[in-house]
Amino acid sequence: RPAQARPANPPPKTAAEAEALLIRLFGAAEVTLALPKGLSLYVNAASLAGHFLKNMERARLLPLLPELLRAPDEIWQGFEVSEQTGRMVLRQQIIKAVELDKDRFLLMVAQARDGRFEAWTLLETRQITALNARRVGKLLYGRELPPS
Repeated sequence: RPAQARPANPPPKTAAEAEALLIRLFGAAEVTLALPKGLSLYVNAASLAGHFLKNMERARLLPLLPELLRAPDEIWQGFEVSEQTGRMVLRQQIIKAVELDKDRFLLMVAQARDGRFEAWTLLETRQITALNARRVGKLLYGRELPPS
């Protein structure tokens, strides 16, 4: 069964508040997390908080990020074309499904490259099968999820 969601209340209103929340959540401004299968992931609170400047509404979901990164459901690795350079890069997709209520899910996907946190996206859906679009490449780690 997917984990239960607990958004921030009240949500951060500025990048500085988002950074302070991230530091509380991870225990430091910069942290390297151990992932399953011997993988690691570097997270920088200031850099991550800066991603919310365009849409601070999403910052209310920051409390879900540690669970995504510390207890992922799946980790996939595959090649993608970098939007910045146009070159082929090897990235990891770290996936977690969170149950919002009886028939709604939040799918969280973090993207990493060279062991560094690059981005994350959130998708609210009624179909847990929506995560299949992120299952690309080689499965590095997986634990049992609800049937898709």
